[in-house]
Amino acid sequence: MTCTAVMPSVSLQGKGARANVGVNAAMEMNSRSGGGTGNFNPFLNANGDVELIEDFFFTDVFARAGQTTTDPFRAASDTSLTENENTSTTYSYGITPSIRRRLGSFATFNASARWDQQFSANDDFDDSTQRLYNASLLSGDDFSRLSWGVTGEHRITEYENNAGGGDRQDDQYSNVRLPLGYRISRKWQLTSSVGREWQDYDAQSSDRDDDTWDVGVVWTPSPRTSLNVGYGDRYFDNAPRLDFSHRSKRVTLRASYDRTLTTTRDLRARELDFGPDNPFGLPFDPGTGQPIPVSENRGFLDSGSVIDERFDASVAVQGAAHDAHAARQPLRADAGRQHRRRHFRRCVPHLQPRPVRQAQPERWRHLAG
Repeated sequence: MTCTAVMPSVSLQGKGARANVGVNAAMEMNSRSGGGTGNFNPFLNANGDVELIEDFFFTDVFARAGQTTTDPFRAASDTSLTENENTSTTYSYGITPSIRRRLGSFATFNASARWDQQFSANDDFDDSTQRLYNASLLSGDDFSRLSWGVTGEHRITEYENNAGGGDRQDDQYSNVRLPLGYRISRKWQLTSSVGREWQDYDAQSSDRDDDTWDVGVVWTPSPRTSLNVGYGDRYFDNAPRLDFSHRSKRVTLRASYDRTLTTTRDLRARELDFGPDNPFGLPFDPGTGQPIPVSENRGFLDSGSVIDERFDASVAVQGAAHDAHAARQPLRADAGRQHRRRHFRRCVPHLQPRPVRQAQPERWRHLAG
């Protein structure tokens, strides 16, 4: 099969005293006869922010579009020019007004309310609306060694059932945390937190809540090197984490591992969060040097909670004439509620089906078994 494709793109940046805007956009046009996402595939990452009241009231807006895989158990490609029909175009947009207030040198207060919508170009998954509220009070400069805070989050997600995913998918999630840390020396810092989580599915016997805790240590032997490790317990399971970075004159290393609770909706949003270097984000094709249009992070069409476990690593080498980048690659994934297995290529999120679903699809049982 012979296929012709062109991709014009545009990048705009604007900065002012109290406002900023950035737009990276492209449109892939191809002559493919069928399969994939279609003959016109948009890519968009647009962000803007404005300071409406100096040092107090801010507003951020965003709009995104891009292609993602839809089924981690089917054949997939790193390009939308494929006949496997395992790719979907996702659109999202939202607005986040926020207030930020310094209470002298005692503490800093932040509060925000985000509203956003996410929808599928071809009704591949259920469209949704989400409202997210955050608030935090964090210690200020008066506390040189001791750091403390109070944080809270409340999230409401509502689904439209336009793709036939079924009713009773809506969910709510809330948490309250009390972080506490102590800097032993310039190189060492202890971190900890306690709190509680609440998760409420729109289904019978679906309430889940539990106490949470986390302890960790931060080691910073030099301004160029940092290691942050910790271990915690949340209502879904344990939650270890690691974040390492090292920067020399020509080489930058980065590695991270975490195990956290998210949703399939948020996974699709994350996949469209393109990097700042180009409108498509990492990774790059090492043969052509061009960005890979379709994210290799595998998503799901379901509207469910997900335990996302992944290890990311990257290295960047700066030469005299050009830079070389190795894209970060999720290296491990789990699938199924209680069974685990390594995926043969890339990261597949660990899916916890909703309590309302008593049985998994047939192919999931085979793979998880």
